[in-house]
Amino acid sequence: MVFAGAAAGVALQLLAARRGGPAAAPPPPMSRAQKLSWRMPQLALLTPVRWSPGTKLGMLALRGYLVIGAVLLLVQAIQLGGG
Repeated sequence: MVFAGAAAGVALQLLAARRGGPAAAPPPPMSRAQKLSWRMPQLALLTPVRWSPGTKLGMLALRGYLVIGAVLLLVQAIQLGGG
């Protein structure tokens, strides 16, 4: 069951990646000195990331996997504790 869900998630991710979007313009050339002195822009200047539907689905699948794993660990701990 888990394998089927994981396989479906991977298939959807591959389809979304294959569809692609508009090609990004190449970055302007930088000298070695500019590369070595580059710093991350301030957080306030960065735009939020826009997730594609495939990425959202993949993150939802990972979240579900995490929740199921936590529940199974809790059940196992209760069983081992004699409850």
